[in-house]
Amino acid sequence: MIHSIRAAGAAVVLAGTLAGCSEPSAASNDAEAGATPVAESAPATEAAATPSASASATAEAGWSGLHDAATQAKLKAQVDKFFNDYNAGPFELMFVDSFSGNDHALSAGKLAFDKGAPAIVIAIDQREIFFVGDEGFRPAFTEPTTKAMAAKFDQGDYTGGIDAGLDAIFQDWGFE
Repeated sequence: MIHSIRAAGAAVVLAGTLAGCSEPSAASNDAEAGATPVAESAPATEAAATPSASASATAEAGWSGLHDAATQAKLKAQVDKFFNDYNAGPFELMFVDSFSGNDHALSAGKLAFDKGAPAIVIAIDQREIFFVGDEGFRPAFTEPTTKAMAAKFDQGDYTGGIDAGLDAIFQDWGFE
């Protein structure tokens, strides 16, 4: 099941159930999944709907900082610490510049499947956020979560955006 949601000037898509997500493969194949790796800049093939040109420019500028390798490493460490602190098993935070083709949720799902773990996949240039898991994520969880994350990313507050996602996971999954 795949759900699409447009929120906060950014397209956000939820990738639903993926059987076997917990079985890692030998290596990830980003090209096979239709992703442009972050190391290779590629123009976005799909623009997100935005309320105004100036709001769009501000949001795009905010998300562009996610291309920075040091920023990505910091955010991945933030996610790793969260899941290690709660002994919650592997969880990935993945970045791509953009996805080719029309089914970005499927491409995000393939990337997470190759890693063998549930994931938050962020397509930077397309300003899309994907939650991927072997049991799926409910729209009641993803809609407010992706809106909160996208709003923070639009402002260049990447730590705040990831915190919004982790706080929602904390509450939804009943961590104590």
